[in-house]
Amino acid sequence: MADRTVTRADLCEAVYQMVGLSRTESADLVESVLNEISGCIIRGESVTGVAVMRMEAGLDTGPVAAVLPVTIADDDTTATLALKLAALGAPLLVHTLPAILDGTVSLTRQDDAAATLAPPLVKDDGRLRFDAPARAVSARARGCDPWPGATALLDGEVVRVFGPRVLDGAADAPAGTVLGLRPEGLAVACADAPLAFAELQLPGRRRLPAAAVLAGRPIPPGTSLQDAAARPRT
Repeated sequence: MADRTVTRADLCEAVYQMVGLSRTESADLVESVLNEISGCIIRGESVTGVAVMRMEAGLDTGPVAAVLPVTIADDDTTATLALKLAALGAPLLVHTLPAILDGTVSLTRQDDAAATLAPPLVKDDGRLRFDAPARAVSARARGCDPWPGATALLDGEVVRVFGPRVLDGAADAPAGTVLGLRPEGLAVACADAPLAFAELQLPGRRRLPAAAVLAGRPIPPGTSLQDAAARPRT
């Protein structure tokens, strides 16, 4: 088929054919997509993607017209991954529109048995437990950035942590113990390895590089950041 210019009327017709959502339902769909971005990071998955699909009465159960896989980087957060997906999703939709409009689009049914549920995040989801593998702690911190935010507990006060990076070597200290300042940030012991946080935010303060925070508020090695009240993660 020859290339054609996609008009506003084309977009409206395509949305009617493939989506058919009210304004309220569209807002629910956006929230669902954002929850799934957080979920795939927290679960430690390496690939996600964008898709053009026909909406049905079920929760994201419609047949799929086009899929574009996207690799999840080790430093991706919900915010950065959402930007990547948004940048790729619009061109994918425009590329698929002509086939939708002329009725030649090929729709593939989803495998319901392979579906996963991504429940909405709650504030407590960001409370880190360091008695887990460093990669799992990193994944949770990044999946909760920007909301609800990844937090640790310092002398009874909530500290927000950002930019986790798994370090080489064994932790050699109880989970949650501060190991000191490294080039990558403030290193904290996890169940199997150290995890460094590039930035910290103390209560009532701005988010700053870890070295800048420690210059004004020392956090000596041996200090515990473990939040004992945080619920265990499965």
